Amino acid sequence: MNSLGCSEGSIVITGQIEAPEDSERGKTKFNSGIKGLSEKLKSIEKSSAGMITQLGTWHSHPNSSSSPSSIDIHSKKKMYEDRNEMPTVCLICGKDSFQVY
Repeated sequence: MNSLGCSEGSIVITGQIEAPEDSERGKTKFNSGIKGLSEKLKSIEKSSAGMITQLGTWHSHPNSSSSPSSIDIHSKKKMYEDRNEMPTVCLICGKDSFQVY
């Protein structure tokens, strides 16, 4: 256990941010927008003295496997770069399971 009472490698999720309004939603595809996201994250980080920040993202593949698609893998790489190589977690809920990648 570390000083926060968490095992090494633990992640504590404190909330979620709704997808930005410029996100594109479709029957078989979702592209997360960016409008207002940076400002929202900066506000959360400031109000928590930097203790809370973006962890990653999640979405579903309701009619298929929870395996990440090429779009998912590309999105995670981009998020990792945008977050200055901070650890990034992505979760996919599939038809019969979920996967963290």
